[in-house]
Amino acid sequence: MKANVRRLPRESRDSIYGKYTLDKSSDIKVSLAHQRYYSNEWFWNNNGVPFFYSDGSTVTQKDQQNVTFLGATYIYKFQ
Repeated sequence: MKANVRRLPRESRDSIYGKYTLDKSSDIKVSLAHQRYYSNEWFWNNNGVPFFYSDGSTVTQKDQQNVTFLGATYIYKFQ
């Protein structure tokens, strides 16, 4: 099992994975990753005022974005 942690001022990224042997010719690997990102992007936020299109729709962005990924890989070894 291995864990990676990477910290940046506006972003944090954590990941962990484990590889498990099922039998002599097959393994399974499970990965979990989480990323948190903070952005006070003036282009999208327009100084706190949402951007309006001509039809009245808006574009907004939350300052904090979170993403979580869970993946599984089956590995078969030809022998």
